[in-house]
Amino acid sequence: MITLTYEMKMNDFGMSLFKDNPSFDIEIISKVEDGSFEGGYHVKVTEERDEDAE
Repeated sequence: MITLTYEMKMNDFGMSLFKDNPSFDIEIISKVEDGSFEGGYHVKVTEERDEDAE
C-alpha cells in the first residue's frame, strides 16, 4: 500500500467528489480568506493506493 499526502485548495463540490471514496481522506486545514479561491478551503488529502495501481 502506498500513501500519498498533498495539500490543495478545494471547494465544496470538489470535496463531494471524494467524500464517498474510502481511498481518500480529506482534512480541512482552513477556509481560504485571501479572495484567491472564493468559497474554498485549504485541505490536506491523504490517498491510499495499491502498489500495483497505475
